Amino acid sequence: MRTLFRLFLALLTTVNVAAQTPDLALRILEIPEVRFEKISLADALKQIEDAANRAKTGGRPIQIVLDTNTSVTPPLVSVNILEQNLALILDFITEQAGFEWKIANGKVVVYTTATLQEHHRKLLAIPGRARMKQSILPDFTLTDTPLAVALRKIEEMAKAGGLSQIDPASGRFQIVARYLQGSNRDLTVSGTFRGSDLDTVLEVLTKQTGQLDWTVNKGEVVVILPGANLTKNYRRSAADAFADPFAAPVSAGSVLQVPEGPTTAGAQPDFNTEGYDQLRDNPFLSPRNEPLSTFSIDVDTASYSNVRRFLNRGQTPPVDAVRIEELVNYFDYDNSPPEKVENPTHPELPVEHPLATNVEIAAAPWKPEHRLVRIGLKGYEITDAERPASNLVFLLDVSGSMGSDNKLPLVKKSMQLLLNGLGKEDRVAIVVYAGASGLVLESTPADQIEKIREALDSLDSGGSTNAGKGIELAYATAARNLIPDGNNRVVLCTDGDFNVGTTNRGDLARIVSDHAKKGIQISIMGFGMGNYKDDMLETLSNQGDGNYGYIDSEREARKLFGQRLLSTLVVIARDVKIQVEFNPRNVAAYRLIGYENRLLKNRDFNDDTIDAGDIGSGHTVTAFYEIVPPGVDLPEQPGQIDLRYQKVEPVAEDSDTAAELMTLKLRYKWPREDESHLSETPVVDDGKGFENASRDFQFGASVAEFGMLLRESPHRGDATFGNVVKIAESNLGPDPFGERAEFVKLVKTLVW
Repeated sequence: MRTLFRLFLALLTTVNVAAQTPDLALRILEIPEVRFEKISLADALKQIEDAANRAKTGGRPIQIVLDTNTSVTPPLVSVNILEQNLALILDFITEQAGFEWKIANGKVVVYTTATLQEHHRKLLAIPGRARMKQSILPDFTLTDTPLAVALRKIEEMAKAGGLSQIDPASGRFQIVARYLQGSNRDLTVSGTFRGSDLDTVLEVLTKQTGQLDWTVNKGEVVVILPGANLTKNYRRSAADAFADPFAAPVSAGSVLQVPEGPTTAGAQPDFNTEGYDQLRDNPFLSPRNEPLSTFSIDVDTASYSNVRRFLNRGQTPPVDAVRIEELVNYFDYDNSPPEKVENPTHPELPVEHPLATNVEIAAAPWKPEHRLVRIGLKGYEITDAERPASNLVFLLDVSGSMGSDNKLPLVKKSMQLLLNGLGKEDRVAIVVYAGASGLVLESTPADQIEKIREALDSLDSGGSTNAGKGIELAYATAARNLIPDGNNRVVLCTDGDFNVGTTNRGDLARIVSDHAKKGIQISIMGFGMGNYKDDMLETLSNQGDGNYGYIDSEREARKLFGQRLLSTLVVIARDVKIQVEFNPRNVAAYRLIGYENRLLKNRDFNDDTIDAGDIGSGHTVTAFYEIVPPGVDLPEQPGQIDLRYQKVEPVAEDSDTAAELMTLKLRYKWPREDESHLSETPVVDDGKGFENASRDFQFGASVAEFGMLLRESPHRGDATFGNVVKIAESNLGPDPFGERAEFVKLVKTLVW
C-alpha cells in the first residue's frame, strides 16, 4: 500500500520517481519460498538473505543488513510468500515494519525515517485490515491473469470463506479496481498462494508492478491504477508536511490530489510520465498446431540507446521499454552480403537479390538443452555515386518540453552532422512546430550549408506541442518538392509529448501511413527523458514505413545522423517479411525472441498489400528462434490440439526433408515495384555446441540474454548478467566504434 506514498515522498525531495526503481538483479531473482511468523525484523532479513543466496547462481553473495543508526524498535513480522522475486519480498517485509530498503555499497540496507513511521501508523489504522489478515483464502494460483478477473476470483473466495464485511460501519465487502486517467487496463498478475490471508494476497499482487496500489474505502477494497497523470497532480501540502494520499475516497476516473501548495524553492519537481506499449514475450508454440511463424523485419535501434540511458543514470528501464530485437540489431554483424552477379531482369543492379540470408544453429547459452537459431540478413551496399538524390524535410519539435540540453540543442548538433554527408543534388527543408507550426527553411540545395545553419541557429523552444499541424505541413513540403525515383523523407525529431491539436495516436498514424503509400517515408529520432513517449513514436515509425532511433548523446547522434541515416535513405528492399516453417519431426516447440509488435498473420506473408519493414543499403537484420528438440522437457505446454477429421503427422523418416529443422522463407520487393519476390532456404541442424558458434552468434546471443533478463522473461532459464558479460567480453571482435566494449561495461553495472 506504499506505491502512491512513494510518489508523494519524491515530491518532498524533488527526486525523479524513476530514480526510486529497485536494482534489477533483485527483481529477477525468484525465491521459491519464504515462510515465517512473528519474528524480529533482523531475523527475518537473515532468513530472506539465506533464501536469496540459495536461489542465486554465481556472483558474489547478496547481503541484507539492518541500518544500525535507527533508534526505532521494529515490530515482529510474518511472511508467507511463494515464487516471487526478492525485491517484492523486501517491499512486503519492510512495509510491515514501517521501513524501506535501498542498495548502498553493494548491500541491501533496510532503514526507516520519522516520515516512514508516521505513514506506517496510518496504514495500520486503515479500517478493516485486521479482518483481512484473519481471512484465510483457499490455495490457488494465478498465471498472467487479467487484473479484473483476478480480483473477482479473490473476492469470491473471501466471501465463500465467510468475509461479508471488513468495516462494521459500512456493513459490506467488495473488491473494485479504479482505473485513473492514463492507466494501463491490460495489466496481468501472477502468483501461487498456499494458506495466505487476503491482506497478503493483495500486497503481493499489487507489488508486482509500480502501477498498482490498494486501500480501503467504506467497505470497498480499492485497487488503484494511477496512470501517467497521477504524478502531475501531486503537490506538497502547504498546511502539513505530510498529506496522506489515502485520506480521501477515490472515485472512478478521478485523479488523486494532495492540496495545492508551493514546491521546494518554488520549483516544479521532475516528474516521469514516459509512455511505453505493453509487450508480452512470445510463448513456445508447437509446430504440430502452428507450423508457421511470420513476422516483419525491424531495423529500429531506439530501445537499446533508451535502455542505455536508464542504466547510465542508475535506473532500471521499464520492462516494456525493452524490445529485444532492437537491442540485438543495434550492433553490426559480419553477415555475408549478396553475391554480385548479373541481374537479367534488372541489368542496372549488381546483384540478383538485394538480400543475403545467413543461418547458424548452436546450443542456447541460457538453456543448453535447447537449440538457438540465428537468422541474419545482409543488404547489398551502394556507393555514394549510386545514391539517388534526397528530398529531406526536417520536422523539429521546438515546444517547451524540448528546451533541455539533451533535446533541442542536441537536435541542432545532430543536423549539423548530417549536412556533412549530403551533396548538391540533395535538398533540405525545415519545418518546426510548437503551439503552431511554420516553415523555417524552404527546400534548399544541401550544399548551401551556411543558409541551412542560420535557419538552425534561429530555433528556440517554447509553447505547447501541436504535432498534427507540423506533420501535415512537413508532408506538404515534401510533396511539393518530390523527387521522382529519389529518397523523399520526413525526419521527425521530438520527445513525442504531443499535447494540443491532433494528439490521437490513430489519427497521426493514418497521416503518416497515407503519405508512405505516396512515396514519402518517415524517420523518427527520439530525444530527452521524463516525458518521453516511446509508444507514440514507435507507432508512427511502423505505420510510416520508417525507422526509429533514440539519441541519448552526441556519440549516438553521430551514429544515427551520420552513415546510418544516409544508408537508411537508400532503401534497397521494401516490405521484407520472414516466414519459417518448422519440421515437427525435429522441433517439439519453438519461439521467436523479440519482434512481439512485428508479428504478422501467416496469410499476410503472400499478400503484397500488407506492409512490412524496409532495409537500407548495407543494413543487417538479426532474429533468434529458441527451439526445444523432441525428448526435451517443454518449459510450458504449447497445447496439443486433437483434430477429429485430419491428423498432423511428421514427415516419414526416409523422406528427403526428414533431416531438416526448418525452412526459411524470405519475401521482399524491389524499391519501385509492387510485386514481391520469394526465396526459400532449407535449414539443417549440425548439432554444434555454443562454444563452437561464430563470434557474431555468441555476441548476439549474449545481447538477447541481456534483453530477457531486463524484461524478466519467463523464458530466461539460467541466464545471468555475469554470463552475459563472460560471453560478450570473449566475442568483442574488431569493434571499430567501441560499441561492443561499451555494452560489456553497461552490463557489468548490473552484476552482483
